[in-house]
Amino acid sequence: MHATLSLLLLLLTSSTSPALDHRCPADITISGAEEWANITTVQSITTYQQAYLFVHPDAGFQGVRIVAAGDGWLGDAWFTLDSTCFPLDAEWWLLHAEEWRVQNNYNNNDDDLVFRVWTGVCDLECRRRGRFPGGGGSLIVAAQGPSRWRLEDPRPPCPLTNYRRQSLTYQTINCTKPTATSANTTSSTTTFTSTASTTKVVMVAVVMVVVMTVVVVVVTVVVKRRVQQPRNASAGDMKWQSRGAAPTARESMNSLYEAYDNTGGR
Repeated sequence: MHATLSLLLLLLTSSTSPALDHRCPADITISGAEEWANITTVQSITTYQQAYLFVHPDAGFQGVRIVAAGDGWLGDAWFTLDSTCFPLDAEWWLLHAEEWRVQNNYNNNDDDLVFRVWTGVCDLECRRRGRFPGGGGSLIVAAQGPSRWRLEDPRPPCPLTNYRRQSLTYQTINCTKPTATSANTTSSTTTFTSTASTTKVVMVAVVMVVVMTVVVVVVTVVVKRRVQQPRNASAGDMKWQSRGAAPTARESMNSLYEAYDNTGGR
C-alpha cells in the first residue's frame, strides 16, 4: 500500500514539474511566485546587445524583464511568458533576448530603444522612444516566478528545445508590466459613473413630479375661483334686491299710519 502511494506521488510530481537531468543542473533557481533574480549581464561596445539563456519554466512562472543602460540613460521592458509560450513539457527552452537602438527622423530627434524576446512559440517586441546617446552599454536579464536557468548550452544528452516561430512576424506589446491596480481603478471609476448617472435620473424624476404637482394645484385653485365668482355675484344681487325691497315696505306702513291719523282713528 505504501509503495503504491509513493509511486503515485512520484508520478504526480514528475508530471507537474519533471526532474532535470543531473548532468545538466540549473545555475539559478527561483522558487517563489513574487521572487526576482538577475540571470545575466552582458556588456557591449556597439548599439546592439544580446543574450542566449536556457530556461525551464515551472508552474507560476511570470516572465522576464530586460534592462538596457548606456551613457546617462536607462530603459527597460517587461515580457510576460506564461504557459502559452511553452506548450510542450520540455526540459530546457532556449531564450534569446535582444536590445538595439534605431535612429529615426522624428521632429524632436528622438530614437527608438527596441527590446525583443524569442522563446518557446513566442516572438515579442516592444519599443521605447527617447534619447539614447553613446555607442556601447549593458544588457541585464532578470526573471520573476518559479523557474530554473542555465547560462550555458545544455549539451547532449540533455535535451534542448529551440524556439518555434508560429509566423514570420513578431507580436508588438507594451513595454510596461500590467498591474492589478489599474484594473481596480477602472472598476471604481465605472461604479462611480454609474452611481452618478442614477442620481441624476432620480433628481430629474423628482423635479418633474414637483413641477406636475405645482401645475395641478395652480389649475385647481384657478378653477375653484372661477366657479365661486358667479356664486358671489348672485348672492350680491339678492342682497341688493332685499335691501331695495325694505324701503318699499316701510313706505307702505307709513302711508297706513298717515291715513289713520288723518281719519282720527276712525
